[in-house]
Amino acid sequence: MILQINRPYGLNLGEDFEFICNYYKGKKTTYDPSKIRTHFRGVNTNTDILMYFESDAFGLKSIGNLIGGTIGILYFNNLKVIEEGRHYKNKNYNYYYLDNNPLKVVQWLRMWKNTNPAVHIGDLTHMRIDNIQNYSWTYRFNNETF
Repeated sequence: MILQINRPYGLNLGEDFEFICNYYKGKKTTYDPSKIRTHFRGVNTNTDILMYFESDAFGLKSIGNLIGGTIGILYFNNLKVIEEGRHYKNKNYNYYYLDNNPLKVVQWLRMWKNTNPAVHIGDLTHMRIDNIQNYSWTYRFNNETF
């Protein structure tokens, strides 16, 4: 499945991304969709990224209230796909393999859209999607737009 990012609303990453699998941040004791990190690979460059929904932007509620939820992106060089029961760990993160279910991506993209997020409308300019006339979509995945 392919993730498309629509300019001008989304970051211009220069290509579409193929869904690989989902990871979970930390050991899963209770399910929390905001802890899902989805592995995508660039269709042209094979660049590996992890994308995720972040409801509290930058850990500051005041900023989160101004811009809504955000989509975080982590870049990796040659991110190896790990298997169930395995995980990536270093001092900054600890990601466990979750599954290869693309519906989890749809779930966190819906969560993002439901926050009425601010999207790009020009150079360093943002506006909430409810305030944009004729807003179309920022992300397209699994035949659904967000």
